[in-house]
Amino acid sequence: MSPRTAKIISRALIVVAMSALGASLAIAASVYPQQKDGQIVVIGTPTAGDAPEILADLQDQGAHGETFVQEASVIFLLIFASVSLAWLVTGSMIVSRQPENASGWIFSAIGMVVALNLLPQVLVVKGAKVDPGSVPLLGVWLPWVNTHSSLSR
Repeated sequence: MSPRTAKIISRALIVVAMSALGASLAIAASVYPQQKDGQIVVIGTPTAGDAPEILADLQDQGAHGETFVQEASVIFLLIFASVSLAWLVTGSMIVSRQPENASGWIFSAIGMVVALNLLPQVLVVKGAKVDPGSVPLLGVWLPWVNTHSSLSR
């Protein structure tokens, strides 16, 4: 791959990642304040597997004051975006000079994953808690949030 092609691809990754972060921040700013305290949303069959026990535990937590509201401070979101951008720019700089260097592509991939991690989280909150039915294919987003997010509840 030529340095020019690598540069174009790595810069395109930055644009995609920053677009996803921008969309995530905009959705989060409009959705998070609309959440209702104490709301528990069951997606799927509530009687399957250990779902009844989990639901009972969540209801017990709600009875003891848990709000089940996902929050993200502006400072956290800015740090999140800065870390993603730092990884992406570093990767892009390496790749544009040495396209065959795997380190540059790894930096870019890590930056993309960090940037794209927030979007499924805010989409699940919007589609399940705030505006049910507004996010198509919610079942596709949900496993990603449950598996890869420390913010999911």
